[in-house]
Amino acid sequence: MAATEQELAEARAELERAAARWRELAGEVRPAETDSGIPIAPLYTPLDLPDDDRIGLPGEFPFVRGIYPSMHRGQLWTMRIYAGWGTPEDT
Repeated sequence: MAATEQELAEARAELERAAARWRELAGEVRPAETDSGIPIAPLYTPLDLPDDDRIGLPGEFPFVRGIYPSMHRGQLWTMRIYAGWGTPEDT
């Protein structure tokens, strides 16, 4: 069943409220860009990608975009696995 315009408007408003809540939680987010110099927005939502509404927000269930609102822009990424160097006793 297709959503009515009223339902779509309510969903958009809820998403905009969630994005505002995210911006409040994430605080100041450093500007970022790709290696090619293309700017990367601090947050992309289904409003930016209308064909994929399961993207969610960073720091919110279902955590497909990470567990922290600012993710790796707010803190350095750490590698927490062993790369296979040495024996288990060595590590």
